[in-house]
Amino acid sequence: MKVTSPDGQLIIIAEVFKGAHAIASRLAEHYVGRTGMTLLSAEEHRQFFTGAGYLDVQLTVDDHKGWICTIGRKPSTPKA
Repeated sequence: MKVTSPDGQLIIIAEVFKGAHAIASRLAEHYVGRTGMTLLSAEEHRQFFTGAGYLDVQLTVDDHKGWICTIGRKPSTPKA
């Protein structure tokens, strides 16, 4: 398993997301029940990162192309 080092960044780029206006995203949402895929909305991407403890979460969304980029920073560990 990979672990993000303190102050390291996690970046997730998705080519479809829930609520996007792109044709691919709309089709993915329509067939999600058949594919077993989980589509997250932009806010759910943010909640995923913050829920995992990442800070400074940034989203870059292109609603019409249907892609989303989410970046979060793992907090630094306090020194003893």
